[in-house]
Amino acid sequence: MSLRLTAIIIVLALAAVVVFGQGDAEKTLDDARQLFEQGNTAYEQALFQDAIELFEEALVIVQQLGHLVAEASILDSLGSCYVDLSDYQQAFAYFEQSLSIYREIGDREGEVLSLMRLANGYKSLSDYHRAIDYYEQSLMISREIGDRDDEVICLNSLGDCYESLSDYQRAIGYYEQLLVIQREIGDRASEARSLLDLGVCYLSLSDYQRAIDYQEQALAIFHETGDLEGEADSLGNLGLYYEALSDFVRAIDHQERSLLITREIGDREGEANALGNLGNCYQWLLNYERAVDYYEQALVIHREIGDRQAEAASLSNLGLCYEALLGHQQAIAYYEQSMAICREIGDRETEAICLTNLAGSYLGLDDYQQAIDHLEEALALAVDLGSLEIEWRAQGRLGWVTRELGDLTKAVAHYEAAIEIVEAVRGTVSEEELRQSYFGSVRTLYEQYLELLLEIGKIEETLFVAERLRARTFLDLVAEGPIGPLENAGEEGIRSGVVEASVIEADLAEVVASLPERTASIEYFVTEDATYLWLVKGDVTGEPLRIDVSRSELRDDILAFRKAIETSSTGLTDPPDEATFTMSRNLYELLIAPIEDRLDGIDHLIIVPSGPLYYLPFSALLDCGLCGARVPRR
Repeated sequence: MSLRLTAIIIVLALAAVVVFGQGDAEKTLDDARQLFEQGNTAYEQALFQDAIELFEEALVIVQQLGHLVAEASILDSLGSCYVDLSDYQQAFAYFEQSLSIYREIGDREGEVLSLMRLANGYKSLSDYHRAIDYYEQSLMISREIGDRDDEVICLNSLGDCYESLSDYQRAIGYYEQLLVIQREIGDRASEARSLLDLGVCYLSLSDYQRAIDYQEQALAIFHETGDLEGEADSLGNLGLYYEALSDFVRAIDHQERSLLITREIGDREGEANALGNLGNCYQWLLNYERAVDYYEQALVIHREIGDRQAEAASLSNLGLCYEALLGHQQAIAYYEQSMAICREIGDRETEAICLTNLAGSYLGLDDYQQAIDHLEEALALAVDLGSLEIEWRAQGRLGWVTRELGDLTKAVAHYEAAIEIVEAVRGTVSEEELRQSYFGSVRTLYEQYLELLLEIGKIEETLFVAERLRARTFLDLVAEGPIGPLENAGEEGIRSGVVEASVIEADLAEVVASLPERTASIEYFVTEDATYLWLVKGDVTGEPLRIDVSRSELRDDILAFRKAIETSSTGLTDPPDEATFTMSRNLYELLIAPIEDRLDGIDHLIIVPSGPLYYLPFSALLDCGLCGARVPRR
């Protein structure tokens, strides 16, 4: 929220007379008032130069008369004119003079107004640190004199400044103070705006559940009060949160609803934001041409309205798309344009994102040192900002680079740091569908870590990593199966759905130790390039078996098999037609036969799928020779 700079009509109570030299006509406070009113009229008509001339004439008179209150008011009005002319240095000079006078005469309300005018000016220049200093001075005085209106303005502005500096914890502190006052005085419209701001801050801190909660509260109030602009903002923000959790269906739906409203009400900034956010969704879906179209529409509007921060974000996003379409050098050019703007305006969050993206381009060019330098810079910024999303991505990429360079110990440390953050973020999300979609978006991180563990010989940890990614499928299934619920799991055990690493590890050890005789489990883990299989049997978890079939190959085979079953006249009955028989036999040979000789004496087999294997009806595979096989549903 910004304070609108308006001229103040001076009440000149005295008709004192002063004579100016060289035979000038006598000038009175009445003359000054008339000049001031004429200046005010010119100001309202946006004739700023005319207003300045009239205010300066009035200023000369009141300075000669020694009327400090009138002098301070005219100085403020002159400063306002120069703000509208974007001559901030001249404006600041006038505001500083008026501030000095208000302090001299003990006018606390006038002092607050001059401080806020200075703060607003520096905020417009993105000099947030200096703006914060003036807002804090103004806030302190507003509280001393009990001016609730100015206190609200200062709290909101301080929250905005800290948010712009990506200091989200401090921003949240001011927005929460503001929210208390707004609820106390019953200002529903402003309350909704504060809830919206809080949601945005929690998004930046990767606390998605709290972000969604605040945004839904804001959306309900905006809808109730008929605030279409606010409704569009909340819908757009909710779309961002669903995008972060990889629920792109809901994300696109919310952004399209937001775009419809912004175009209906002529909100160009909101329209640009919705377009950019839709571009993000289609980029995640690898539809780069459509993403570019949305980004370029957004960029035109950002430049048209002078939104430098959004312009930087659009350039960075275009870099990602052009990297996929045109190559790394073209992408680097966009990232560097974005970085220049970020550093100019102090947008450290977008700068950190750009650094991470630049690192990706340099990795594509096999320039590992440049990639590491950019990732380490991004990581330092992310830690300073408290941005968990950027932090885990930087850590994950550093893990990949250091592994490629042969520093496996350092690679393990980076992957473990990234996974710890991912699991902490997932733990904040209460809706299970969103938790699953979020984990689906980070699975590559776990796949790379698992393959690294195999490379360095940490075989015993690999099943544990697979369980952490899949959110405990094996544990949950076994707990409901032949051994029943774990006796010692309690509230923080299997039934609670927690993903804390130590809890999963303890539960996994207990489940493996408790498997009954003649019961075994096959757990699969499908990665981009291969499929891994663990056999858990008789208190023993064997070394994972690598099956050289990629995710895409496995998916195609399973889809073909399902189609054959669904279109076959015999379906799953015996005997199947020749084509279905062949496909079934091939899948059995691929997935079961490699460990068939180790299943002697097994009556109950628990199968834990992964990726495309969730769509495979294992009971339809021939020659399984086992009864009681159980496969979890997703």
